Amino acid sequence: MRNLRVTGKGKLSLRPDRTRITLTLEGTFPVYEQTLKASAEDSDTLRKVLGKLDFAPEELKTLSFGVDSEYESYEDERHNYKQRFVGYKYTHMMKLEFDSDNERLGKVLYQL
Repeated sequence: MRNLRVTGKGKLSLRPDRTRITLTLEGTFPVYEQTLKASAEDSDTLRKVLGKLDFAPEELKTLSFGVDSEYESYEDERHNYKQRFVGYKYTHMMKLEFDSDNERLGKVLYQL
């Protein structure tokens, strides 16, 4: 029986074919409705900025969205630590993907 043995090392480097930018918008407001309105306005502003760079509004995709109550700790006059309500904080995480193009990426980062 004959055996053929091949050994070696290899290395492969490929240029990425897609670019993904992950963006997070956040804001805290005293009234829940203000928080939702600000979130919508901020998202709309971001879409307009990206629209100037020839991105369609639907290319900016939501990864997650949430609104939580925000509290801060403080020390009262008796040196007891307590928490007080600050407002409602929204966190809106989005992604933007496009074919890899360093020039386009540079323009996006500059505008942001």
